Amino acid sequence: MKKQLLSICTMLLFCWACNGDFLTVEETGVIPSSDAPIVTAFLSPQDTIHTVTLYHTRPAAGNNPYATWEQNVSKSTVTLSNGTQTVKLIPDSFLTGVFKISSKNFKVESGKTYYLNVSTFDGKKVEANCTIPTGVVDTTSIAYQLVSGNPSNMNTSYLISWKDIPNQVNYYAVYTISELQDLTKKTAEINNERYLHGIDDVEKDGLTVGTQESLLLTKPNSPAKDRLYIWQVQVLNTDIHFYKFHKDYEIAKQADENPFSEPVMLYSNIKGGFGVMAGYTKAVTYFR
Repeated sequence: MKKQLLSICTMLLFCWACNGDFLTVEETGVIPSSDAPIVTAFLSPQDTIHTVTLYHTRPAAGNNPYATWEQNVSKSTVTLSNGTQTVKLIPDSFLTGVFKISSKNFKVESGKTYYLNVSTFDGKKVEANCTIPTGVVDTTSIAYQLVSGNPSNMNTSYLISWKDIPNQVNYYAVYTISELQDLTKKTAEINNERYLHGIDDVEKDGLTVGTQESLLLTKPNSPAKDRLYIWQVQVLNTDIHFYKFHKDYEIAKQADENPFSEPVMLYSNIKGGFGVMAGYTKAVTYFR
């Protein structure tokens, strides 16, 4: 999911650098921009590390504060709370703007509400909250339908389906991560990640739901004997914040290469800033 977060970061900066309608310098003299913090936090009971990421907006004109932000962002204070326990997240040693805490020190549980508070190094404050969905997709119900290619060939595409968690409104996302495992060294290398968002169970409560688009699950024709090439498939049961944010994000991505496209304002539930705090549960299975 790391590559996707980097992509989200880029799109966030593009979409929130300018506010309001299209304006020209001749009309206003100054292109309006915002220096409010951009925050993303995705919490899951199945994650071993909980992370919160702080970004900065890139103004369309004028000075770019990136150097100052990069040097000082680790001085910001980021806390998570479950209403009784409050913990301070630690800045990552290698990833700028990333704050984290081990699940051993702060437990995230289904059905509970969590609160985020951020105080940036330059005095800005933001807050948000989300409730983790209840229920995890049954991994035994996850199925694959071949739609193109041949299982013996390298390029094959599959639709992925699973049984809906009954008696509640559900929103889903699917992540596929390819792993090349070295059986001798007992290590794994992640080659690429793919994902689909915006799946719901409207009129399908308790029935089979799945991806409308196929996912390309490729494998080498002749892997080495000490190598195992597999796909990790994650089916996420997400909250409404995750669903709305990624729905807007997909629309914004479609216009990314068109300089004449009107910026898309992404969904945000961050008070005092931009971004999203969302929760999900995760079912993990492997496609070999």
